[in-house]
Amino acid sequence: MDENRKHVLLVANALTTPEIEEVTASINQMKASGAEVKVSLLYVKPYFPTCYFHIPSMIALAEDFEDEAKTTLETLGSRLNLDSDNQWIATGRVKPETLKLAATLGADFILTSSSIHRELSQSFNMKGNAYTLPIRTIESLDTNAA
Repeated sequence: MDENRKHVLLVANALTTPEIEEVTASINQMKASGAEVKVSLLYVKPYFPTCYFHIPSMIALAEDFEDEAKTTLETLGSRLNLDSDNQWIATGRVKPETLKLAATLGADFILTSSSIHRELSQSFNMKGNAYTLPIRTIESLDTNAA
C-alpha cells in the first residue's frame, strides 16, 4: 500500500468538541502534506433484545439512539466534508462492530475518543486469524508534526 494513502476509521461515539477539532486539524494537515486520506465514520448504537420492544419506553429509547447516531454522523460528516457512503451505523457492542467494519473496509487505523479507546485496544482475534490494527486516541494525534 502507498505510504501516502491512509484509510482512517473514526469511531464517532462519545467524541467531544475538542476531539472533533483535533481530528479536523489533523486530517487537513495530512492532506496539506500530500497524503491521500480517506475517512470513514462509524457510530455504534446499543443492541436491545427483541423482547425489550414490548416495553414502550424501550422503543422510544431505541429511536433516540437511532436519532443520535444519524445526527452525530450528519454533523461530523458535514464538518469533515464526507459523503454518506463513508458513514456507518452499526448495532451491537462497540468493540466487535468497530473491528468488523475496520476489517471489511481495510482501514489502516482506527481513531477513537479516549473514553472508548481502552475497550478497543485490548487484544483481539477475528475468525481465528491474528489481526492487528493500530488503534489511536485523538489525543495521540500530533498536529504540529509535518
